[in-house]
Parts: sequence; C-alpha cells; structure tokens
Amino acid sequence: MGTTITTDLPDELRGAYEAANRVPLGLGVFAFLLMCALGALCLLKPETVWQFRHLWTVEGGKPTGYAVVMTRIAGIVCIVAGVFCLAAAF
Repeated sequence: MGTTITTDLPDELRGAYEAANRVPLGLGVFAFLLMCALGALCLLKPETVWQFRHLWTVEGGKPTGYAVVMTRIAGIVCIVAGVFCLAAAF
C-alpha cells in the first residue's frame, strides 16, 4: 500500500517542479547506450578492462579469476543500470 501526498502548487511552481523531475529523452537514450556499451565490454573482455584499470599500477600482470568474475558482474550491473536510465526517460 503506497501512500501518495498531494499538494496544491501554484501554476508557476507546478511547471518548474514537473520540469525538474523529467529526464530528457535524449539524455536517457545516451545513458542507456553508454552503460550498455560499458557493460558489454566488461562482459566480453574482462581482461582488457582489468588491464586498462591497472595500466599505471601493474607491469605485465594478469587478472585473477576473482577479478574477471567481478568485472563480469559489474558489466551486468551496468547493463541493468542502463535499462533503468532508459526507463527513466519515458
């Protein structure tokens, strides 16, 4: 059971309130594409993502199995976040 609170706003404030709570469609689509591309990269090439993240700190190292699995999980989270960004735009 959700409780909704309604208030009567003056017309000047109502328009500003609605505009502030709206995500532009273009921004939502851009965020969706960006997050899905990053997520796909993490899912398909976790070793490359690890090497990019540790470019300046590790010389000639390899990621552990744990790092690969966690990078893939981060990819899934990015894709889900991208879907939420797209849903927020509509």
